Amino acid sequence: MSPNGFNARLSAAAQQKTPVRKGAMQRQGYQFRCVCTRSRAMRFNKIDNFDKRATSSASAKAALLEKFRARPDPNDPEFQERQRQRADAAAAKATREAERKAARLAEAARLEAERKAAQAEKARLAQEAEKEARLAALTEKQREMRAKLEAAREARKRTRP
Repeated sequence: MSPNGFNARLSAAAQQKTPVRKGAMQRQGYQFRCVCTRSRAMRFNKIDNFDKRATSSASAKAALLEKFRARPDPNDPEFQERQRQRADAAAAKATREAERKAARLAEAARLEAERKAAQAEKARLAQEAEKEARLAALTEKQREMRAKLEAAREARKRTRP
């Protein structure tokens, strides 16, 4: 390592007992400690002694138990009314979802029918074009045959005395 590298700064800091930063770590004495949000958050959560920790734990458990006890009775009319309203809302939601699904399926079927109709129309037009082409070719052949026959007839007329 070069004399002006990190190790040189580290040894100088160890002699002077001044912190040297390297990324998120900071050297103080011979221990690295993190200078990130975790250590700051932990500072606020520290409880000084065992008694305070025990009392805060007990109060949290008591609050949880009280929350459980404050739960409404299933036979309570207000509770039953809320449950019925929730069930009605869930049923309405299910019907809306079923309607949307049916509409999606109907739209997909309509698009498929349109696609098939367009495909059938395209095939019909291609068939008509092929038929017209055959008919045009046939008429062209007929014209050629007629022209040959007329030419042959004219040739026979000329050869007769």
